[in-house]
Amino acid sequence: MSPLRAVLIVCFSCAGCLQAVQECPEGGCPQPSTTLSLTEACTRQRNGFWCETPKRCGLADPMASCEAINKNVTSAPDELCWYEEQQALDAGRLKYDPKAAAECVAALEQLPCFSSSAPAACERVFTGLQPLGSTCFSGAECVSGAWCDRSASCPGRCVALADAGVVVPDALGCARGLAAAEQQDGGWRCVAPVPSGAVCRQPREQLLGAACQSPTDACSFPFDGGVGRCEPFRSQLGARGAACDLSRRCQRGLACRFVPGETMGRCQNLIPLGASCQHDFNGCEVGAMCGRALTCVPEPRIGEACTATCVKGTRCEGGVCQPLGQLGGACPCAHGLQCVENRCQPQRCN
Repeated sequence: MSPLRAVLIVCFSCAGCLQAVQECPEGGCPQPSTTLSLTEACTRQRNGFWCETPKRCGLADPMASCEAINKNVTSAPDELCWYEEQQALDAGRLKYDPKAAAECVAALEQLPCFSSSAPAACERVFTGLQPLGSTCFSGAECVSGAWCDRSASCPGRCVALADAGVVVPDALGCARGLAAAEQQDGGWRCVAPVPSGAVCRQPREQLLGAACQSPTDACSFPFDGGVGRCEPFRSQLGARGAACDLSRRCQRGLACRFVPGETMGRCQNLIPLGASCQHDFNGCEVGAMCGRALTCVPEPRIGEACTATCVKGTRCEGGVCQPLGQLGGACPCAHGLQCVENRCQPQRCN
């Protein structure tokens, strides 16, 4: 499976946003690159898709730096950008198409908000060379129609993507066009998209992928834990007072807060420090958390005592907030790294 398809499974963009018309200098606009190296493509995908798209769709401060936004999304250092794919290329387990990469990245940078469909060019960036039954380290190494199952061993094995109704150990194991529903006893059930108005999510079920047949629908996620249904998604982020749930987001600076007695929440101001968060554990302002006394308190910083949550870029380890280690640094490690003998190394097999 393409790593770009994996990105789109968790895509958070918003629908119907239009790019501003660019005024070109005398002599014409610069032409987009027709090919991109692996490093160039990965860097543009991270800085464009994970930075400019949130700005364009109102999910991030338009004045925020890409570095700041990327830090909140992933802490993997640049040298790990598509690390597994580079290793597979070097080992002859994978082919890379630089022309398709340029087309894919350009399409991602203009992807409509709330879209969950990958541009066609992104499916052509990598071609896996490992047949069914062969060893693999990532899904990109496997031939079309297969994924890398590492649930029982590492390296894993290339196995066929699953059809609807089959339970797989990872959400990436479902066939193209299917969503994946997390099961309480472990694994993910592959589910086919359903029509408008139909049930697409069971109570309190986590769902990945496009669960609705209509590209203008989204699967609702009621606060009361009831079933979700495919409903037309909102093309604009909710203003103050608008109904919301975990799939209908609010404008930047607002939170979808629980309303006692209602199945839907309401977009309201973030809860300030010192105020009660008894009915809304996730509604505190940025940099704050709901404390034991059910009031909003500052998130603990590096070196401060913690129980579970710390400020972004850190992790609660041994009851103390610790910085996330980069490549070669001390554990605990940033996203995309694993701890080996107290040093952060690229994720492969233990």
